Amino acid sequence: MTAIRGAAAITGAASGIGRALAIELAGRGCDLALADRDEAGLKTLAAEIGRGRKVSVHRVDVGEPTDIARFASEATAAHPELGIVVNNAGVALMGSFEEIDQAQMDWLFDINFWGVVHGTRAFLPHLKTRPEAHIVNLSSIFVIIAPPGQSAYAAAKFAVRGFSESVRHELAVAGSPVQLSVV
Repeated sequence: MTAIRGAAAITGAASGIGRALAIELAGRGCDLALADRDEAGLKTLAAEIGRGRKVSVHRVDVGEPTDIARFASEATAAHPELGIVVNNAGVALMGSFEEIDQAQMDWLFDINFWGVVHGTRAFLPHLKTRPEAHIVNLSSIFVIIAPPGQSAYAAAKFAVRGFSESVRHELAVAGSPVQLSVV
């Protein structure tokens, strides 16, 4: 197992993929800034992995740009060596395009797409000061296959992929120390 020095910020860390990533990164020696709307889940996770690791927990709704900006400020203050950001938080809706109303679609996009954009924007100035840094934006297999009943989710995840690939190229052209991956 490869050791990782420094710290990582992870959104959607209280459960699912975010929780698994936090446990894996902590096991590799990474300190963590964990964000989620689920404070109890964050505290449970921090207690589980906190031994020997510096872990900060932050109640964040990634659909709210001010929450993301506050998270980036608090996380980088608590972990000045932070060099990894994982924009993981996401939600899903099941239903055909005609069944999902505009408010539901807006809610999903606020989290699944705009949360990634705001997270990238909020952390990028700090990451550019590091000798090397990495942003990981979670997309979905649904950018390869777009099944029925997932029009909102697939559209948001397609947007994450397009945004991420474009920003990755911009960073490379600029000679930035920040790399970006889309998963």
